[in-house]
Amino acid sequence: MNAKYSLLKIFILAKRAEINLKRLFWGIVSLLTPIKKNRVVFCNFMNGYTCNLKYIAEELLKRENGLEICWINGYQAAKPEEFPAKIRVVDFADTRRARNLASSARILITNSCLTRLLKVGFVKKQRQTYINTWHGSLGIKKVNFASEVYKNDPEWLKFNLKDSANVDYAISNSGFETEIYRKERLYKKNILLFGHPRNDVFFKDSKIYANKIKTAQNIPENTKIILYAPSFRDNIRTNCYGLDYLRVIENLEKAFGEKYCFIVRFHPNMTGISSPALPESKSIINATLYPDIQELLAGVDVMVTDYSSCIFDFMLSQKPAFFYAEDIEKYDKERGFYFPMSDAPFPLAVTTDELIENMLNFDEKSYCEKIKAFFERQKVFEDGHASERTADFTEELVKK
Repeated sequence: MNAKYSLLKIFILAKRAEINLKRLFWGIVSLLTPIKKNRVVFCNFMNGYTCNLKYIAEELLKRENGLEICWINGYQAAKPEEFPAKIRVVDFADTRRARNLASSARILITNSCLTRLLKVGFVKKQRQTYINTWHGSLGIKKVNFASEVYKNDPEWLKFNLKDSANVDYAISNSGFETEIYRKERLYKKNILLFGHPRNDVFFKDSKIYANKIKTAQNIPENTKIILYAPSFRDNIRTNCYGLDYLRVIENLEKAFGEKYCFIVRFHPNMTGISSPALPESKSIINATLYPDIQELLAGVDVMVTDYSSCIFDFMLSQKPAFFYAEDIEKYDKERGFYFPMSDAPFPLAVTTDELIENMLNFDEKSYCEKIKAFFERQKVFEDGHASERTADFTEELVKK
């Protein structure tokens, strides 16, 4: 038994040594790769043409600035139709090309972190600038270094500490988020209060997005849309999504005399996992694969979530939003919250009956007052021009 254990330990150590040697080799290659001064590389390991990165890229593409815009997509193969023709796209599955592209960038922009690149030997050079926009805002659930779930993983901790040390600039939309960056993401350099580029959609005509959604999903024009966008669970459990969609629709239609439907959007982290089954109904649409959740947020009439930070984007629309969190106590123990859910402007329910009651008794005036107070308390800054500010700043960095 001891001999077998010793052999296994030797094998594990040998594999680690092999991985470290490979990482060292590719690190040298990364350092020797010339920087292309006009190359801006976006890294979206969450897959697709989405989030803050999409809206910054679109703003840069509008301008005659001579920049070469590139994109490192997540593990899943990129869909060419999602991306503008002017953007060069490389999938992270092609590790060598992805690493080489990042190593040649003058500017690197991500909405998450560069840990996947760091693990395969990417080394950030002094003349490269790394901008992090993150992918949440004003979120209630603890992230990264604040969560015990991640702290207990030495590999995760090692590369996330390295990533945080490499960040030159972080884009924030509030005093609250700025403090979270400093304490929980450990960003020690410049935090720019620009607002979030993806939230510029809420300062445009929402009918544009509503029409696009209804056309794509074959939803009748006179139908009200409820977006249900629950978060994932770190232990990948799926017994926490017990919302009774049909009963919600039945009650709302009876009370308000209008047609309703649900669009359901599960978290990207659940891709590849067996998502909870949805009832067979034309009124319930699985839009998990819809390319851009921000368009859904801008175009729907009502939103429901448990702990997803996208509800804090949605409230910029001042449309009705509700918490439905049936496992709130368990989730709080597992992940933890920055502040009680009751401090947010959204009515909280832990059962379908409570959610229906909250919807039927919704007070728009009180809700808008709570949103205003929340914005003031969290020192929120959003004005619809975050993409422009970030694009301006990127162009200035390139000129330097």
